[in-house]
Amino acid sequence: MACPGCGPRALRLLYLKDAEALDYSPEAGELERFERTLIALSAAIERAKRDRDFRPKPSRLCGWCSYQALCPQFGGTPPPFPESPSTSTFVADTEPDRVGALLRDDPVG
Repeated sequence: MACPGCGPRALRLLYLKDAEALDYSPEAGELERFERTLIALSAAIERAKRDRDFRPKPSRLCGWCSYQALCPQFGGTPPPFPESPSTSTFVADTEPDRVGALLRDDPVG
């Protein structure tokens, strides 16, 4: 178990198909950068939801996509944006504490 305020000693990825385990021992700086990246990504998603700004991002994979009829990139019309009775709002000041607590859990015990 990790000490309070310390990062995890190891991260473990379990491949269920062949029961292979991959362990990785991150440095504190890596975890901090990853946490900042996740917070920024979450804020960007919340901003896009609020502004209803979901522009297509064309790539070579577009040719395989089953949703071209709904994609503005292909002249399609996207479905109406779903209305939600309650929208969650991201609070940047409190979210890092929750994420940090999750990152401090020791997955390999």
